[in-house]
Amino acid sequence: MNGLRSTDAKVLWNKIFPELGTPEVFETTLNRYIAGGDYVKYTALLPRPHFSFVTRALPDSEVHALRALLFESAKEHNDEAPARLRIELGEALRQEPLNLRARMLERILLRENIADLDTARALTSKYPQDWQAWLVLAAAHGRRREDKKFSQALEKARALGFRGDAPAPALPNVAAPY
Repeated sequence: MNGLRSTDAKVLWNKIFPELGTPEVFETTLNRYIAGGDYVKYTALLPRPHFSFVTRALPDSEVHALRALLFESAKEHNDEAPARLRIELGEALRQEPLNLRARMLERILLRENIADLDTARALTSKYPQDWQAWLVLAAAHGRRREDKKFSQALEKARALGFRGDAPAPALPNVAAPY
């Protein structure tokens, strides 16, 4: 493919796939393939997955943090959501100042109090094996333009499972109908 120097898509297509030149030939070939053409088929017996569910009581502070997260995801659909978010977040942090979910919401999603190193360090002490605590610390160092410490904290978050290049997980919009 070294000789391909064109920027014209049709020219490139015809050079790479000369046997599929026209759209009609391509469609005929694709339909023949779909209808049972030559392709490799693998059959494997996969073990049945086993799931188990555990019910556990959530501390009140965690319930408030989860409700705050739900209100955050409902802000576009519910005029009361921003105020309710603030109430729930405030209550979660009042009950448990080092609630990691609430601090992630505050620092990473809402982008507030990011530069507070004391709380960020306390989170990494309380949750040393949780990438989210290290991400909060990285954000604090980043806000303070402490590049070396930012890089170190971010590397620790990555080592524990943070994938900064992955798209942010979509939150189910369960609050939208309300």
